[in-house]
Amino acid sequence: MEPDPTTTARFAELLAGPAECLPLDEAVLLVAAHDHAVDVPAVRQQLDDLAARCAEPSVGAVVELLFGELGFGGDADDYHHPDNSFLDRVVERRRGLPIVLSVLMTEVGARAGVCLAPIGMPGHFLVRDCADPDAFVDPFHGGRRLDRAGCAEVFASLHPGVRFDDRFLEPVDTRAV
Repeated sequence: MEPDPTTTARFAELLAGPAECLPLDEAVLLVAAHDHAVDVPAVRQQLDDLAARCAEPSVGAVVELLFGELGFGGDADDYHHPDNSFLDRVVERRRGLPIVLSVLMTEVGARAGVCLAPIGMPGHFLVRDCADPDAFVDPFHGGRRLDRAGCAEVFASLHPGVRFDDRFLEPVDTRAV
């Protein structure tokens, strides 16, 4: 599929601006639009609708809605399936890669009044509670809650013999995502 030139132009426009102003949901959806037709405003509305369903503005409420009630999680059975990389398809299928599920969680959280930060730990994206730098969520594993020691265990399982560094748990900006 040849992307619409306006899609590419809009993506370039977003990336040309400052990272703190980059609408992550739109940028990620524009990436998907380079693969298949995406109704960007409709998917953004779906994210708004999900946030409206949160019982309260808390990390727990976002986790319960997305990973409890709605059953979002990682696609361990077919990890490399292309649909796991596209936010619109992840919203539809409720399965995805750690990075896309982290985007989903941070975007729904922001709309619900909850500050969540994406964490680009090598090999596995996580989400951190902005209010508690020692509280993490693993969206791929059904919203599992982790502390720093738990994150180090996840890292060790992915990178045996490699030394864990606390810097791996620092938030990444939207451009890095």
